[in-house]
Parts: sequence; C-alpha cells; structure tokens
Amino acid sequence: MKVLWLKPTNPPNVSIGRYRIAEQLEKRGHKVTIEKVSGLGFFRGFLKWIGGDYDVIVGTVRSGTILAFFLGKLRGKPYIADITDPFSQYHRHGVLRVMAVRFLEETAVLNADETIFIYENYMKELKRKGATGVKLDNGVNYEKMARPSSKSVAAAKKILEKSGVDTKKPIVFYMGGLQKQYHIKETVEAAKKVKAEFVFVGSGPEEKWLVGENVYYLGSFKQDLIPGFLYHSSVCLCLVDAEQPLKVLEYGAAGIPIVALKGALEKRFSEKDMFFTDASPLAIAKTITKALEPGAKKRAVLLKKKYKRYDWSIIAGRYDKIIRRVIK
Repeated sequence: MKVLWLKPTNPPNVSIGRYRIAEQLEKRGHKVTIEKVSGLGFFRGFLKWIGGDYDVIVGTVRSGTILAFFLGKLRGKPYIADITDPFSQYHRHGVLRVMAVRFLEETAVLNADETIFIYENYMKELKRKGATGVKLDNGVNYEKMARPSSKSVAAAKKILEKSGVDTKKPIVFYMGGLQKQYHIKETVEAAKKVKAEFVFVGSGPEEKWLVGENVYYLGSFKQDLIPGFLYHSSVCLCLVDAEQPLKVLEYGAAGIPIVALKGALEKRFSEKDMFFTDASPLAIAKTITKALEPGAKKRAVLLKKKYKRYDWSIIAGRYDKIIRRVIK
C-alpha cells in the first residue's frame, strides 16, 4: 500500500515515533512517505499532495490530522487520524486560533475512516462526541536503547564534557519538549538541592529557566545520540501528567531509574517501575535523591526487559492491520 503520512514539524529528538512505525511498515511491504506540515507548509503541502499517488492518508495531530481530512475528502481516499497527544497539550496564543484548531481537529476525527488514540482520556472525550477509534500504545526502539552503540556512547560523552558536565558525578537527564507542563522551572529549583548534574536536551519556551550551577542545556540532537546520553545518565525525568510519554519507554528500555509525575502514568505503571513525585521543587529533589540510591539502578536494570513489549515492531503490526482494513 502507498501511505502518505502527514505530521507536524518537531525538533530532532521530539516525536520520532512515526518514523519508527514507518520503518516497520516498509518492512511489511508498504511504501510510506512522511511529510512535515506546519505553518506555510500546510498550504504548500495541500497543493503538492492534492494530485499525489497514494492509497491511504495518515495524519498526526494537529496540522497533519486536519490536512489529512481535507485531502481525504477531496480525493475520495481513506484517511486515518493519528491522535498522539490530547488537545490539552496544544498551547498557542490567541483564543480564536485555539478554538479553530479544536473545531477542525474534532471534525477530522468525527469523519475519519479510523482514529488511533494514544491517550485514553482524550479518546473517551471524543467518543462522547460521537467519534470511534482504537487505543494503541506508544512504542520504543528497544534494542537501540537497551544496547547503545559504542559510537553513540562516545559521542554523547564528548558533548557532555564539552558542555562542562562532570561525567564522574551522577547525571539527572531530561529529553523532549521544554514546555510549561513538563515543570522545567520547578526541576531547576530542585536541582539546587541535589548533588548531581542536571542535563536537558530538547527545545521549547521554557529554555529560559535552564540556568544554574549544576544545570546544563545542550540543545536538540538527532535520535541516534539519545541512547548514548541515556548510557551516561543516573536518573531520567518525565514530569508531565500524561498517560504514555514516549520518553518513559525509552528511559525504561535503557534501564535507567525514572522520576515521574503522579497522575495519569500511575494507571499504567507502579512504584516498582518508577519513582512518583508531585510537582513541588522540594518533592522533586527528595524523589531524585531517592532514585539516585544504588538499589534503584539495580531495580531499573532488572525491569528493563518489561519494556520490550512496547517495541515499535509490535506497535507497527497493529497499524498495519488498521491500514489494510481501512483500504479494503
């Protein structure tokens, strides 16, 4: 099948899951073309793909889903809405813009041939409005995270040391979007109370808080370097109230103790899997200190095989079945 996959533009180390699924789908015989659509690219893409050769369109939120809806209806092609984030994570200025995007997204979902939801609560919200769809998990490139290449490990160490990070000290690592909902400011405050180096990789408006004696902001990097950074990490952070952050699976596959925010993640994981905290700087600091204890590392290493069931090859198998069913 020829699959046109439309997704928003993101930093290099953010939202790479669709590329992993595409790789697996191509191994199953599909031809997948991923195109980024954001800003003016939305309109340029519309003109480019209105006459394209494809059997099905997959659109990832937010702009990808909306464009897939318009293309699907105009071309008479089946389209799949790929809802990887709840609308609550859409943060833009302007009430009218937010309202317009919400309306278009809900219209796209309500008219889709199939909708794939990663977040259960958002699925329930849209189903109450008449949507149908299936719930799938996020995934992880397990082998790559569990057994990082020597090249990735060496390159990451070089970057850390060049940035001033003392790699002989414990490293508390965060990767991904630097948005307010990830409690970046609170984490920096917590860093003052913890004897460790705090390393941040990603991009977003909260970059402004990433200053401090033991706080290092490295910027964004290609996904190939992430396993190397994880190899040098002692604790990893995911302080967002969300059900399935991809970063949690990558941390777990690497066998690194995880400090996570109390809330939605507790429905899926337990205290055996990670350390839960509230969002106050003092609580974050205490929880990180606990996760830095030697026993925590041993427990995380024993648990890492549990994350293998989220490998992208398994997740892609379910996408494959949905694509074939929609086209049929």
